[in-house]
Amino acid sequence: MKPLIPIKTLIPKLIHKLGYKLIYKLGYMLGYKLSYKSIHQSIHTSITKKLHFPIVFIIILALLVESSHARKLRYKEEFYNLYYLPQLYENHDLARNLHWLQVALKVPFAPPIQALIPHENEAEYEKYKVLVNMHLHYLLTKNWVFLAARFDKHRPVFFNIPYKEDILKSLDIAEVLYKGALESWNQTLEYFEVARTLRPRSKLDFLETTVYKIQKREIDYTRVITRKLNKLARTRAYFLAAP
Repeated sequence: MKPLIPIKTLIPKLIHKLGYKLIYKLGYMLGYKLSYKSIHQSIHTSITKKLHFPIVFIIILALLVESSHARKLRYKEEFYNLYYLPQLYENHDLARNLHWLQVALKVPFAPPIQALIPHENEAEYEKYKVLVNMHLHYLLTKNWVFLAARFDKHRPVFFNIPYKEDILKSLDIAEVLYKGALESWNQTLEYFEVARTLRPRSKLDFLETTVYKIQKREIDYTRVITRKLNKLARTRAYFLAAP
């Protein structure tokens, strides 16, 4: 039987490969917030007690699930930080984002000291909250549209007619998703109308840029979604009329 790798040899390699940050992020993805100190202490215990390789992973997993330093996510900013959309996204990427964004809208903001950026006064913080809510609804809009488009990619051409029943079901799903996007966009506009009147300018420049682009109609999902729904209606009519 091959002897177990000594823990003192293995741990530096493990930390080099994974790093404290990755272990921290794994816990974060599972819905817990760990401290680097708790991770370090558990690994130090493993070394001093000369534990073997499998035990280290048990300790790390225990940390991720039941650490006394861990807590579940509770604030809007924490759930917003779970948002991620890869360049080549799949349905599950969009579904995940939609879920966490909807959760983010339901939970409270973090205390001002834990906000995404520091604030000098209450006016800055109030505008920050409006902008973040606007952004969450805006991201929901985009992800609804992206997901709907994955069900609305059928061309109204003759060689697709044999699959028309499945295509019509797919279009029904897309229509519901587009309408969900339109609802989210209307919520975005409500927060936009408030944000544009508030001062001072936020330090979150990308959100101020969004406000500017909405105001200038450079971002206009009412137009985008209406155009997509009209196209969907034409596609549906084609397949309904097909033999």
